[in-house]
Amino acid sequence: MSYLIQDGEKQIIFDTGYSDAFIANVRKLHFNLLDSDYVVLSHDHLDHAWGLNPLIKLYTEAQIESLTYKRATLVAHPHVLTTRSLDELSEVGVRLSLNYN
Repeated sequence: MSYLIQDGEKQIIFDTGYSDAFIANVRKLHFNLLDSDYVVLSHDHLDHAWGLNPLIKLYTEAQIESLTYKRATLVAHPHVLTTRSLDELSEVGVRLSLNYN
């Protein structure tokens, strides 16, 4: 699940979904995620937060390519980045990776 919310001049990414699909969907609607003021993570489950890595990659590429972007503020519970497992799944929480192969 992921929503792009606009309120006046403010743009908010509410959750990032499971993958980079939200980035492609926003592009199809001709919005620019790099104009976002906030990234809000409602909670740390994989279907709400695993898209954080692709979003970080998008911002990193913008910086490398000297594109204009806002520095979005992350709004989340302090423990949202804590690792979580469930039964046989080794990780169901936010997965941040520095490997962008």
